[in-house]
Amino acid sequence: MKIKKIEKQTSNKFLNLYRLYYENGTVWDMSSRNSEHSLVAKTNSAKADAVVIIPYVVENKKTKIILTKEFRYPINDYVWGFPAGLVDEGETEEESALRELKEEIGAEKVSKITKLTDACFSSEGMTDESSVVFEATIEKFGKQNLQEKEDIKFFKVEIEKVLDFIKNKKLSVKAAIYLPLVYRIYCKNK
Repeated sequence: MKIKKIEKQTSNKFLNLYRLYYENGTVWDMSSRNSEHSLVAKTNSAKADAVVIIPYVVENKKTKIILTKEFRYPINDYVWGFPAGLVDEGETEEESALRELKEEIGAEKVSKITKLTDACFSSEGMTDESSVVFEATIEKFGKQNLQEKEDIKFFKVEIEKVLDFIKNKKLSVKAAIYLPLVYRIYCKNK
């Protein structure tokens, strides 16, 4: 479908609303981190806005997955998930992933980092925001380096116990999708 016109509805620093007018008469409101000239709907190409990292550590011969518990302002509550963040200007996706691991969980030494996906959309009916997913093996931890208003704690959970651990917890959609898969793959290969 072709877009006839795009109207920018807000002028905020990190996220804006746009109204898209299509030739078939459809009018669609969306949010984006991109400028009106860089919207995925207009360019039909997505670069990753953010990274999500599924980190592991081996302690006492047990493989553990590292989960974050972060206060999220739009829902006024804590959500369980993975280290994640925006890709800064001039930064590669991998550099962003390593920076976020250091900031959010204090990862000082990462022995392996693997990109699992290309840019994928988080809520494509509402936004063109996209993320890439990495997995990483952490060898050494130091101190978290959180931004002033961030409230993030992290927990190491044995993979065999992860499904019980996450019961009755608010999860990010990424954690809700990946944790059961990680559990099944890990336990199947054991």
